[in-house]
Amino acid sequence: MMRNPSKCLPRSARLFAAQRKARLCALSLLALSASQQLMAHAVLDPGVGTAGSYFKAVVRVGHGCDGSPTKQVLVQIPKGFQGAKPQPKQGWKVTIQKAKLDEPYSSHGRLITEDVVELAWEALGPEFYLLDSHFDEFAFTLRLPGQPGFHWVNVIQRCEVGETQWTQRPESGTSTKGLKTPAARLEIRAPAASSHTH
Repeated sequence: MMRNPSKCLPRSARLFAAQRKARLCALSLLALSASQQLMAHAVLDPGVGTAGSYFKAVVRVGHGCDGSPTKQVLVQIPKGFQGAKPQPKQGWKVTIQKAKLDEPYSSHGRLITEDVVELAWEALGPEFYLLDSHFDEFAFTLRLPGQPGFHWVNVIQRCEVGETQWTQRPESGTSTKGLKTPAARLEIRAPAASSHTH
């Protein structure tokens, strides 16, 4: 009869192996919980950009509205963000809403007096709805404000039945812990110091 090799190990080695296995299991569960929490929200990826730069953002939608499939996703562009352009998506109609600016700005030699305030993707039919059991991404580009800091991007998710408004912000700080429907968070950092001097 073949003996179990683990029983041939000294008691201390078996205990160490059991503790290691328990730690790995706990870490795996922690990682799974974190990934599920991330997928549970409308998340902006990447969540960090450089002040004054052109930036590609992706809103990731991880589920429907209480099981109902998603048929429309709206992204509200915060004040100070410039020239937002949506990426087309097969099976979805894209619309762009603009509004007059309180403070016009110059871009490529032109004075911009109105800019994009909202982007929307709407499924062309039920066959293109985003099922609750799937996730998808909605991408756009824009120019970030010149000042570092944290910004919040509202995302409205409309489903076949109901909708979710990802618009909550913390009363203080930047942690979304405890918020049921947090807005997507974006951290804008100062450009890295250049070693090149004139």
